Amino acid sequence: MSSKRQMKTLVGLATARGFAIGPAFIYRGDGRLPIPEYAIDSGREEDEVLRFRHALTDTKRDLENLISVLRDRSSSEEVRIFECHQMIVEDELLINEIERYIRERRINAESAVNRAMSSARATFERMNDAYFRERVRDLDDVCRRMLKHLLGFASNPHLELKSPSVVIANDLTPSETIQLPREYVLGFATDGGSTTSHVALLAR
Repeated sequence: MSSKRQMKTLVGLATARGFAIGPAFIYRGDGRLPIPEYAIDSGREEDEVLRFRHALTDTKRDLENLISVLRDRSSSEEVRIFECHQMIVEDELLINEIERYIRERRINAESAVNRAMSSARATFERMNDAYFRERVRDLDDVCRRMLKHLLGFASNPHLELKSPSVVIANDLTPSETIQLPREYVLGFATDGGSTTSHVALLAR
């Protein structure tokens, strides 16, 4: 019985020129967020709407701070990605839909955000244009950021990347990508995404 280890070659879609060699760093993210779902008592709807609005304000502040940092160190393309996220959190139709879920269905803010974002996600996924389908990752990113504020979680991903490595992940959000320590990232390999995704642009 041979003890030789066979080499496997995985073929993927290149989103940037060149190649990188180094140890693999498996990034699993900070886990699936526990999204509580429960009914709120009649008469408490506006309290729950207020919780949502506070989380919305905190999310806007996060993005403003991130954009301010990026303007000093990055390209205008990178800044525009998170300006797109700002547009999502300022979308009146989406905000009204979340608040409608809270008031009419009397459900908690986390559940309302998740349901409204899932509905918007499904709409984008049905589009024929690949560019618009890729905006699903931006919706996911904004949704996750907002849910973290509602749940009281830290906004930044917990990373243990301490030496130059190739980052391997199922997928990455734009926020996770931009917060990776640049001096330690030799390259990226993800299972999801495309050449038109915002993550691919940030990775380049």
